[in-house]
Amino acid sequence: MIVPVSKLKFHPKNQEIYSISNIEDLEQSISSLGLLEKLVIDEEFQVISGNRRLVAIQNLGWKKVDCEKVTLPKDEVLTYLIHHNKQRIKTCREQLNEVKVLMDQYKIGQGKRTDILTCENPHTSSKKKTRDVVGEMVGMSGYQITKLLLIDKENEEMIDLIDKGILTINQ
Repeated sequence: MIVPVSKLKFHPKNQEIYSISNIEDLEQSISSLGLLEKLVIDEEFQVISGNRRLVAIQNLGWKKVDCEKVTLPKDEVLTYLIHHNKQRIKTCREQLNEVKVLMDQYKIGQGKRTDILTCENPHTSSKKKTRDVVGEMVGMSGYQITKLLLIDKENEEMIDLIDKGILTINQ
């Protein structure tokens, strides 16, 4: 469906998790090749997939863009948003943001549901730890997630040093 660019909004969770980067390269690509993949939007015209593309086409002055409209249950929006960013090269901060959002959504414990454990089969219960379920979703081991959360808890400025290549998660 063709949608006026002015009608589109950034999904607030996307902005909470990901930064907008390398827009100039994307603008050049879109300018020379066109938009290779549609934006994915929800019923409220919030962009679920394609926030960087939206910035690029806004900068290029596009008035309309081809979108795919999806209807998602509220409790699946974050999973869908993160799934659409799997191929993206992410900073450590962005990985940490994904983990925090998903850990909160899939937390297992007193008063929490245990039947919502994976994207692929949400009705399967398992004895997996939340960090392992989230790790599968973001492409990290549960052990890496534990280290990342500990670094953030002890000294969140170290996450920026990891992103700059000064430190590694293992250091």
